[in-house]
Amino acid sequence: MPVQSRDTLRNSLLAIIAGILCLIVVYHTRSVVVPMLFAVFLTALIYPLAKKLDRWLPFWASVAAIILGITAVATVAGFFLVGAVRGVVSNLPKYSDRIEQVASPLLEYARQQGLHVGAVTTEEDARRLAQFVGRGLTSVGQFLGGLLTTMLLTVFALSEVRQLRGRILRACGAEKGQACIATLNAVSRRVAVFVWTKTWISVVVGVAVGVACYAIGIDFALFWGFLALALNFIPYVGQPLAVLPPILLALIQFESRAPAIIAIIVLVGVQCLNAYVLDPLAMRNALRISALFLLASVILWGWVLGMAGVVLGTPLSVALVVTCEHVPALRPIAAILAERPDPAGPPPGTA
Repeated sequence: MPVQSRDTLRNSLLAIIAGILCLIVVYHTRSVVVPMLFAVFLTALIYPLAKKLDRWLPFWASVAAIILGITAVATVAGFFLVGAVRGVVSNLPKYSDRIEQVASPLLEYARQQGLHVGAVTTEEDARRLAQFVGRGLTSVGQFLGGLLTTMLLTVFALSEVRQLRGRILRACGAEKGQACIATLNAVSRRVAVFVWTKTWISVVVGVAVGVACYAIGIDFALFWGFLALALNFIPYVGQPLAVLPPILLALIQFESRAPAIIAIIVLVGVQCLNAYVLDPLAMRNALRISALFLLASVILWGWVLGMAGVVLGTPLSVALVVTCEHVPALRPIAAILAERPDPAGPPPGTA
């Protein structure tokens, strides 16, 4: 084997081993790492916007306005979600008779097959479920604490961004420093394109689901629209999970099966349009990574970081592939993980 190929293989293996060790460290420090990761991605998203606003406002004022806007939106969304969940839970007992009526044929069939299934969906069961979900809502304080930590880290990171270029050049030298800066810019650009594109797609899907539920007459239509918006950020599994609850509620809520059938057709149609038309067209240039790798990455980051990892899995995957594309020793990994190469090509100095 040629010396250059052997060195490339060795560097790739070392990078994989270092990545595994980093995952182990991140797993055991995830309570600290998660706010830092969110702060890094927020910094990558906010800095270009702050530079554009720099024409009319001082940089610190632009950053403050954007941070306050994001914090306000996240806080309102959090309280809205809590209120919506409480509304759903408080109305569960009124569906208990209908749930039992719908479930009775299934329970009877299970008994005929020799399966012993106990009675379910009584009012007491609904009350217990309501208490369980209510206890889960105490995590709102933790969410707000994490949001505050993330915002503080983001503010400090943004205050250091303008000095980062000079520090990298001093630390790495002119040639390697320029290559490192170009890699960071490429990662920031691709992640920002992904997040903003995914955001407007999710808003469209959420509005469509909410309007469809309202038109059909399904209870809590606003909540189902918000749920569809949030779950659309989770690749592959988020879309089915978004339509399942309103369809089940339609089966329970209405005596006739027609509304449930209409809900299935409309909601599944919306998600199919999203999965096979909107996402492929809009995300074509934002991702460019293997679907198998993306799914495996979401599962892995979900295991390492919990629900935050499921949300961050895709941007982390994008950042990893772009970094590998711009580091010569890691390009074999990028060739395996990328669906197609970056049309912009590697930056000067990394060839």
